[in-house]
Amino acid sequence: MNNKKNLFEEISKNTGLAKKDVEEIFNLIFINVEKKLKSSEEFSIPQFGKFKIIQRKARQGRNPRTGEMIKIASQKVIVFRPSKTLKEKFNN
Repeated sequence: MNNKKNLFEEISKNTGLAKKDVEEIFNLIFINVEKKLKSSEEFSIPQFGKFKIIQRKARQGRNPRTGEMIKIASQKVIVFRPSKTLKEKFNN
């Protein structure tokens, strides 16, 4: 299973950094991505992709258990769009 712990171990092996340091760097990166998304609603990593905040409109939905119509409130969601470079790596 791939998870953060495995990622930290792999990066630690490849860089010689302690796992604790890798985890701290990883957490700082994501804290900063979160801050950027909150302030500008878009964050781009060249040759990887773009994270963007979009606003979904309020809409009607259906409760799958009861079939009852429900109102779904508008909300902001994060979307990821892979770069052309990243897409090409998986389609060649």
